[in-house]
Amino acid sequence: MARASIELAGWLFLRAATQAITIFCLAKFLGLKDYGAFITIMAIAGIAASVAGLGLPSVVLRDGSRRPAELPFLVGSALSVCWRSVLLFAAGTSAVVSVVLPPVEASWVSIYAMIFIEILSISLIELLGRAFQAQQNTRAYGAMHAGLSIARLAALAFAWAVGLDDLTTWLCSYISANIAYIAAVTWLTWRRIGWRSGTNRLCPMIVEGAPFTTAGVSVRLQAEFNKPLLAQAAFADAGNFNIAQRAVDLISLPILAVQEALWPRLYADTDHRQRLLIAGMTLVLMSFMGAIVIIVAAQTVPWVLGEDFRSAAELMTWLAFLPLLVVLRSIGTVQLIATGRTRLLTWVYIIGGTSGLAFSTLLISRYGLLGAVWASYTTEATSVITALIFFKIRPEV
Repeated sequence: MARASIELAGWLFLRAATQAITIFCLAKFLGLKDYGAFITIMAIAGIAASVAGLGLPSVVLRDGSRRPAELPFLVGSALSVCWRSVLLFAAGTSAVVSVVLPPVEASWVSIYAMIFIEILSISLIELLGRAFQAQQNTRAYGAMHAGLSIARLAALAFAWAVGLDDLTTWLCSYISANIAYIAAVTWLTWRRIGWRSGTNRLCPMIVEGAPFTTAGVSVRLQAEFNKPLLAQAAFADAGNFNIAQRAVDLISLPILAVQEALWPRLYADTDHRQRLLIAGMTLVLMSFMGAIVIIVAAQTVPWVLGEDFRSAAELMTWLAFLPLLVVLRSIGTVQLIATGRTRLLTWVYIIGGTSGLAFSTLLISRYGLLGAVWASYTTEATSVITALIFFKIRPEV
């Protein structure tokens, strides 16, 4: 597991490095206002993508890890639902964006196309990546996610090189890069894993995916719902908060790598408790170390991006200990899954997602950026406490 974690950490660092370069360069390329508009639209599309996948990637990971021979059928069943769901949620998201956001200085055709391709790319890469992860092929899983970020950075480099410095032309470049990458990954998965139709588990898979869908929506809401709310005051606020979040994510990558390498092994173990205890203690220690690194790194943000982004540096310091709560929440939820209580996740994440909406709405409207920070902490804490309560009061299935 240590070897897999280190290798996956390398891919995740590559992805995060390209994401960080893209974020910082795009902020300078578009300016803080257009950049804030872009990431706000991406945030709303990301929330929709967490629902559009219907939790099927996690079902593919869980069941494919346990029964490898069924993996092609699981992938085929998931794909047969995925494309219909993406179309539905892309249409709904486009309608929401046109209603709730302030005017955006870009072609609405390009905005709608970007929403569709964002939902499609997130849903499809997650599904196909989890298929490789089910084979404990962390190399392919990591490379697949890193490749999407590299393709987007290449699109930015092309746009910058030819002088396409407005939001509409950037969206067109972004869309083209995503389409090319999706085509390449789909072909690779077909060659390496393949997929087959004809399984009679399609409806049960959708039902079993519901708790994972709820989990994905809750996590996305906690991370992204603040962007549309901040954008109501100023797109610049949304841009600063996004930069702080992405910087924290970058520094927290080793923690994520250990978790992603751990989950399939826990699902496959007949007795997972000792492995989870050791890995959990390691993750908590890594979270404290990461908080120190985040606080130190925050001091460099104004030097790298300029004084306009000093708010992002302050937000990084405030968010430094958020990864610790994320780790505790992940340990609690995986314990529920591993002990046969997956359906309780629905309630854990319904409570977490609902509290996220409530805390964000109340605190951001009153305290702005600082309210977004406290909403993040209170939402994660609510999820941790809820998972602990369910673990204590409900027996194993």
